[in-house]
Amino acid sequence: MALPAHHSEKGFTLVEVMISMVILAVGLLGSLVGVKAALDSNYGSSLRTEAVKIAQEQTEMARNMPYADLAGIAGTQTVQRQIRKTNASFTVNTSRIATTSSMTNQNMTQLTIDVHWTLKGSDHRYRIQTIVREAGK
Repeated sequence: MALPAHHSEKGFTLVEVMISMVILAVGLLGSLVGVKAALDSNYGSSLRTEAVKIAQEQTEMARNMPYADLAGIAGTQTVQRQIRKTNASFTVNTSRIATTSSMTNQNMTQLTIDVHWTLKGSDHRYRIQTIVREAGK
């Protein structure tokens, strides 16, 4: 019995499989880089959101205390917060400038609250300012 002149084999050769694995690996690597960038961006946003919360808390605390106690509020403190199962450190600088309004003759204090944090060797800052006036004058 004679064999057919052209024999058709079905399947993939080793070279075809290797090439498809390389293409797949390059695609997956590109996807992983994109996912890592998205996670880093999200973490940076979480740090900024926490810095805004800290500044707002400090502002509300100052606005709710008696006016005479504002004299001792200036200074620097470190605040630790847990973000994504890691501790993040924020430095809070509070400064104040006491003035008297010439129009209303009221005592006022301008508070500036700076929240600093570091992300990947880069310093970031969020600043909030408010004016607190002495009540009842």
